[in-house]
Amino acid sequence: MRKWIFVLLLLPTVSVLFGQNSKTASSLIRGKVFDAVNKSNLAGATISIRGSLNGTVADLNGMFLLYTSPGTISLQVSYLGYTDTSLSLSLQENENINLEIPLTSKIVQLSN
Repeated sequence: MRKWIFVLLLLPTVSVLFGQNSKTASSLIRGKVFDAVNKSNLAGATISIRGSLNGTVADLNGMFLLYTSPGTISLQVSYLGYTDTSLSLSLQENENINLEIPLTSKIVQLSN
């Protein structure tokens, strides 16, 4: 249990250190990650740009902010126990995008 608490506390720190360079980033992706069925917030969901170190973690309300450079990007959203989602976005200079990202739970059947 202590290990998981440490991991959850470490993720936002990693996001701050490696994720967002506001000097070169001029577009903003803002959004909310939630369960597709019951609409509950998915705190701790990971949002990253494929092929880069740019990423962040959703807060307790499932909300996130991610600054990036303009262009076409592939946004990867993942959460333990849920199917990963990938979104392709084309961002213009100084563009702000608001997203609502539903994730569906992954059903894994155990065998003998």
